[in-house]
Amino acid sequence: MLKKLLFITLFLILITSINNSVVLAQKTTEDPLIIVCLAADKINANFDHALRLHSKGGFFIGEPVEIWRTINGTLQCAVDKNGEPLCSDPKAVTVGKEFKVYSNARETKNGKVGIISSDGGITISEVRSWTAEEMAHVFYGVQRIDTTPISAESLAQKLAQAQIRGGSETNCVTINWDPYGIVFDAISYEPIPAVNVELLDSQHKKVPVNPGVKANPFLTSLDGKFNFLVPDGIYYLLPSKQNYFFPLNSTQIAALSGQTVYTDLYVGDPIVQKGKIEHRDIPMNPADVNKPTDNPPQIMSINITSFTQGGTFYQLVYGLTTHPQTIIKAYSDERALGQTSADRTGKFELAINSSLIGPEKPIRLIPEKGSFYALAKNRVGPEVRIDPLPSFLEGYAYDKSLKAVADANVHIVLTGMDNKIAASVKADENGFVRISNLLIPPLPFKIVITDNQGNLINQMTPRNFISLNKKYLDSNQVDLFSDLSYNNTTASYSAVVANPNSIVFAENRVGGLPDSKTDKTASEQTSEKENQGNSLALVFITLIILLMLSGLGMYLFRLRSQHINSPQSIDSNLH
Repeated sequence: MLKKLLFITLFLILITSINNSVVLAQKTTEDPLIIVCLAADKINANFDHALRLHSKGGFFIGEPVEIWRTINGTLQCAVDKNGEPLCSDPKAVTVGKEFKVYSNARETKNGKVGIISSDGGITISEVRSWTAEEMAHVFYGVQRIDTTPISAESLAQKLAQAQIRGGSETNCVTINWDPYGIVFDAISYEPIPAVNVELLDSQHKKVPVNPGVKANPFLTSLDGKFNFLVPDGIYYLLPSKQNYFFPLNSTQIAALSGQTVYTDLYVGDPIVQKGKIEHRDIPMNPADVNKPTDNPPQIMSINITSFTQGGTFYQLVYGLTTHPQTIIKAYSDERALGQTSADRTGKFELAINSSLIGPEKPIRLIPEKGSFYALAKNRVGPEVRIDPLPSFLEGYAYDKSLKAVADANVHIVLTGMDNKIAASVKADENGFVRISNLLIPPLPFKIVITDNQGNLINQMTPRNFISLNKKYLDSNQVDLFSDLSYNNTTASYSAVVANPNSIVFAENRVGGLPDSKTDKTASEQTSEKENQGNSLALVFITLIILLMLSGLGMYLFRLRSQHINSPQSIDSNLH
């Protein structure tokens, strides 16, 4: 009996030790994503940041649609009126009431959550979206495609029927709420940075920091803007900066009446907020009127999305500048692509015909002060660059030694969505891949190439991919920025697979792919360390088990020897 008990105990120790010490690889699969930019309309001007979101098409009927927004290039998931996330990804970033759907009910179907599309489009009658850090809001509907048991050919036909690109609406791009105010120089009309704007209550006491008042005082940036989101009541603002004066007298205020950029000028009177958000711009006078504020304009944030209209594929570049009414000029090398003017809040957007852009060239954006800043000397700001988005992808999947990788897995990875994989396809035996525009997202992404075990082979931007495939693209006259070149079911698509399908990722890679900053990525180095640690642990456990077996053998041998040599045993043998 004792012998059996010892063997059972040893067996349990062995199993428990292995399970606790060895990190087992996990299989992870995700569905390809349909991503459609949603149109957004303000409901009541600036009241409580309320919007109506909608799309004419682009989704499969009867399936859930997740609701996302981009803030400074990062995607965030909405919550419903009960605070439940309107997305399936447990790692999705939510910000509570700052991005909340009030009208539509959250539904679950086949493990996916979102708002059900009844007619291929979607309409959300009330959503509220607010943030103090960024005013340009862009909204997307995200729908997950079930790849099983559908074939690659059937999936291509299904995607074509959804008319993904055709479902986008041209007014989908940006909604921005007027800032609660801009502090500006009353002489040069330029925004003043580094001003402390203090919010006071009706008793002239400082309002404490809370979810709507993230800082008090609020320190203005290069754009001179400040933001406070407060309940109804009576408030005061107190701006301060060395060598600037506030408030202006009546004569100085009268001198500003000719300009139309700054409105609701604040001179220290009480602000009564009731039922709507109050806006105030604050003029300040420099101590030396001969040396007013004069800073070069800068592009503070920049983003890009793509859409098709009238058979033309466009890049829509949008962002914020430091100065209202800044002129934004766009170039591809030295070729002019167009220009636009920022509005009175500094928001700009420019639609660029993709056929005008050099395929291996970034879009160059140069900010320049307009005629509004008549006294300015620093008129031109630093250049900013952004890569255009291709309509589709075609070429070879190369490794870091520039060899085409046969049967490689090619993933479209959303860089602003925690490296979420939007789509995955399989390269052929020559390493060739062709990805329909229906699977290319209308927002920035990178291309990640792995083998069947999930090992990282290479990763690159779309512009890098185009450069590596320049010879093939030129000789075959393939323009990756043309409209819907492969939007038909007869094209020879690469096989669409789950994201990823039957690929084993180590635990540190689940949910995304590592960034490539060195020859060995941080994730690969971490994985190597984990594997080394696991190997050492396994060796250590094996030694313990051998020692335990040796000890058990010695114990049983001694037990048997004692039994044989005991007087009782001798006596029984004599009889």
